[in-house]
Amino acid sequence: MRWLHACVCIFLLAVSGIPSPSWGKGAGSYEDPYWESLYKYEKYVSGFENETYGYHPGQGYPMYLFNFGFMYYELYRHTGEGVHLFKFLRCAAYAEAIRNPDWTWNFWNSSWRSILFNWQGVELFIDAYYVTADQKYLSWAEDTAYGILNTSDYGLRVGAYNGHFLGASAIAYYAHVTGDMNPILLNAGRDELAFSLTGYDPATGKWYYSTSTKSAGVFDGRAAYYGFGVIGVFLYWEEAFKSVYPEEYAYLLIESPKIIHHGRAYLLPSCTWWYTSEVPDYTEGAADAVVGFYLAQRRYGEDYSDIVSCAMNTILSRQAPNGGYYKTSNTTEVDIWYTDNIGVSITWYLNRISTPLEKARGFTYIFTGAHLSPSAPPLMEKIIEHKVILLANSCGLPPEKKGYTTLHGSKVSWMISRWVKPEFRMFFINLASEVCPQISII
Repeated sequence: MRWLHACVCIFLLAVSGIPSPSWGKGAGSYEDPYWESLYKYEKYVSGFENETYGYHPGQGYPMYLFNFGFMYYELYRHTGEGVHLFKFLRCAAYAEAIRNPDWTWNFWNSSWRSILFNWQGVELFIDAYYVTADQKYLSWAEDTAYGILNTSDYGLRVGAYNGHFLGASAIAYYAHVTGDMNPILLNAGRDELAFSLTGYDPATGKWYYSTSTKSAGVFDGRAAYYGFGVIGVFLYWEEAFKSVYPEEYAYLLIESPKIIHHGRAYLLPSCTWWYTSEVPDYTEGAADAVVGFYLAQRRYGEDYSDIVSCAMNTILSRQAPNGGYYKTSNTTEVDIWYTDNIGVSITWYLNRISTPLEKARGFTYIFTGAHLSPSAPPLMEKIIEHKVILLANSCGLPPEKKGYTTLHGSKVSWMISRWVKPEFRMFFINLASEVCPQISII
């Protein structure tokens, strides 16, 4: 009857001050073919909603339940609309409701408790905590992180390497955010990370897909795709790795360019990868290319803008009339299992490259009085929001007036450090830093 618990949670969301769903584009939206494509995709996804499981279960469930939660989180950051916040928290409620008692999740119609879902769950619940300041979500994130030790993958030393890396990354992120440095948990993550690295050959820069393909010496487009994806996760959670696993962080920072090179070398003309004989030109992989090469360019400075543009256009060209995306180039089949990551990755990317003012609005949509310390003066929430808007408006000033931007950034940083609750400070400083990346407000 855990699904009934989810239904109750959804009812409580609707009556507890969170706006009930309604459709439309909010102040953060603008006419753009990529956002328009994602709005169409969101409508397509909504057609799969299910009262018992959140979404109709099938191959890949519950992975797409988590991924749609991330998509709605990013849509909320972009538009500020209640419908997106509601659906984001709806995904979190269903994810908690369908879990096993030991805080693991099974693949649909399988007894396999995949570490991938705990990896997703840690971030989803922490995101929900940051948006709502509701302690229950942080508690769920804690249980999900420790639940990694109960997954079928944990301690297994055969099969695909990437899941073990993702499990370790979730532990690193959880520990980095919460400060929970329990050696049992951290050592578990370190062991998973160490095993995943046995799939990497530093002499060639190849990160093999699995123990069997490494033994056979098989490195193909799928292996290049997964190796590149692992480095994308590393760069996405770079600060977490740096603070929790510093030795492994230093090693990966040096080795990553080799792995990125193979990711690029195996790209198809569509700027995605061969996946399987059934999926020879993987549409969803283009979304991973967008985020991965964006992060690689930001970290290492090499220009990958041509790949990002190519991959974005591939996604746009493969949208079906019903709003879904064709899973590969040689079929008209549309399947949410093969496209859910598009909704996550492209919304995330578009939010990171949007204008300073749009990023500032994303800050104000999330920031509320619940994030302030009890000693904060009256109206401090609005004062901080106003300063973030000033920072955005000054971000485009010419170099000779950069001092104004730096001054606004310093004020934002000081006010967040002084008046925001300690557990939320770094999150909102990082969020404010996104508004104008040209300066440092830390």
